[in-house]
Amino acid sequence: MKSSGVVEVEGLDGDDIETVRGILAGAQRVMDCQLMGIEVCGVEPEDSRALNRRYRGKNKMATVLSFSLPSTEPGGMAGQLLLCPPAVRREARRLGIPYRRWLAELAVHGFLHILGHQHNDAPSRELMVSLQKALLNMAGKGKE
Repeated sequence: MKSSGVVEVEGLDGDDIETVRGILAGAQRVMDCQLMGIEVCGVEPEDSRALNRRYRGKNKMATVLSFSLPSTEPGGMAGQLLLCPPAVRREARRLGIPYRRWLAELAVHGFLHILGHQHNDAPSRELMVSLQKALLNMAGKGKE
């Protein structure tokens, strides 16, 4: 059964919203998952750093943080992604990747974490990277 997932986005500019909403809706369809909803929020650098320190023990700004949210209600939120556009922009520039292409990739990366994927060891990292690339390519964002 195809997902009827909802992607709610706030705190990003209009073009960023469309990029993130589009890539996540496509990823939900491709993965044929049962996610009912994902909330995506843009966060400021200082909030990103504080949250990264609190939840991951890393005292630096994060580009993306993801949280699985248990829902007992049909149609409830399955996860939340926090994206920090200034951090994404800085990292994209450092990597030589267009900003919105990197934003899309990080949104997919966070989405895969919500589904339970990790990259703690080589095999799980390889799987996650290949899923990420496949989802981006299927959505037409792999080469931008």
